[in-house]
Amino acid sequence: MVAKSFFLLKNPLSLEPQAAWIGILGFIIPVSLCLLIRFSSILQVVFPAGALTVGVFLYLRYPILYLGFNWWVWFLSPFISRLVEYQNGIINPGMRFIILTPYLVTMLTAVTFFKQLPRLHQQGGTPFILAFVSISYAFLMGIVKGNPIPQVIQGILSWLPGIFLGVHLMVNWQDYPKFQKNTQRVFVWAILIMGIYGIYQYLVAPEWDKFWLANAEDLQLCCGWPEPQQIRVWSTLNFPFTFAYAMMACLLISIGSRGSLILPSVVIGGLSFLLSQVRGAWIGWLIGMFSFWVTLKPNLKIRVIMIFLIIGVFLVPIVISTPLAEPIIVRLQSFSDTEGDTSANERQEIYAQLLNNVLSEFLGRGMGGKGIVDAGVLDIIATLGWLGLAPYLSGIVLISFTLYSYQEIRFDPFMNASRAILPSILITLPFNNALVLLPGILFWGFSGMTIAGHKYYRYQNLLPIQKTVSESKPMKVPYSSS
Repeated sequence: MVAKSFFLLKNPLSLEPQAAWIGILGFIIPVSLCLLIRFSSILQVVFPAGALTVGVFLYLRYPILYLGFNWWVWFLSPFISRLVEYQNGIINPGMRFIILTPYLVTMLTAVTFFKQLPRLHQQGGTPFILAFVSISYAFLMGIVKGNPIPQVIQGILSWLPGIFLGVHLMVNWQDYPKFQKNTQRVFVWAILIMGIYGIYQYLVAPEWDKFWLANAEDLQLCCGWPEPQQIRVWSTLNFPFTFAYAMMACLLISIGSRGSLILPSVVIGGLSFLLSQVRGAWIGWLIGMFSFWVTLKPNLKIRVIMIFLIIGVFLVPIVISTPLAEPIIVRLQSFSDTEGDTSANERQEIYAQLLNNVLSEFLGRGMGGKGIVDAGVLDIIATLGWLGLAPYLSGIVLISFTLYSYQEIRFDPFMNASRAILPSILITLPFNNALVLLPGILFWGFSGMTIAGHKYYRYQNLLPIQKTVSESKPMKVPYSSS
């Protein structure tokens, strides 16, 4: 069966089914009002509790809208958290419950995982099982080694939800067309909203962002300074790192979509993506685009080229002729200036200093152990240890070979873009641990989405055969004694 190449983004403001949207709006409107009238301190409890309640309702009754709600909570929760802290003058918030909200909403898919676990291997879920075994091992190791319990919980929340989400999407493959349409719609709007705010953040430096950054001096090295045109854009998320990886995935998914918003979204989102100044994500996006483009049908390749030419016509003049140009050009020049590249030199020093110690971590530090920043490979080995790394790495290798054996991606750009997220994240592991937090959600989630697409198309191809076999069977005649 030849699939439709692109889904049209129809009726983006459709509020059906009504019961689901009553629940969603019943959450959004009170939150918005609390922020508008500056009665937002209660949101530290109301926001996570309300989001989790709506998430449970949608997960049980409206799984398609649950997926979209899940992505929006990931994209917007850090922004809500900063507004609440700014409006209430909270300098040392301690546990940020609003930041925990997306993890809790995604963790609802653990119900699917454990429900399907006895037969998950038969459904092609072995890579997810292997990854789960490794993370469970690291969790137990963190407990055994006496790591602080809050850090252990934070670690498990950083590593685990993406695996549950991937399995949830994979086993519900019958809904793949609806998942596809919903995800495309959400990501196209997300890239536009996050892109616009990212540019505004860089040019203006809103008070709530300056407040947050001024009270987090340890983050100024990675996030810039709390002044206009001195910020490394993180938009509605909480770090340039997480924003860049989210935008990387959004750009890949958007290129595989259709609709009137695609071009403006990609232009604005691409510009904001560049202002994040996260070179690892830039490299990852290029690798993802290469994977996406080379496996398309020729007519779809031509379409992608035309899209990029149109984007270039708008994007290049904006970058060259505005104040946005300087940080982007300086960051691009750092690729060739190896001696003057401070961050690259620091990363090399990290690897040189810690490599021998990390390589001796057979059992690993476990969840909640001392992490390693700016050296993703070392951080993974240190956390899981070689014993825990073996099944996790086996799962990644297995899922990579599995996804790259699918032929349907030549006809389905969304499935192709979903698969392209895998190499775009893996290639960045020497820079950052992109298998945790939101990048980890994207990695495992879209791996599950790709498998769901394959299962759906395989079933569609078998339907004519099943129908033919059914029609060829002789009609059973009731037994008669006469």
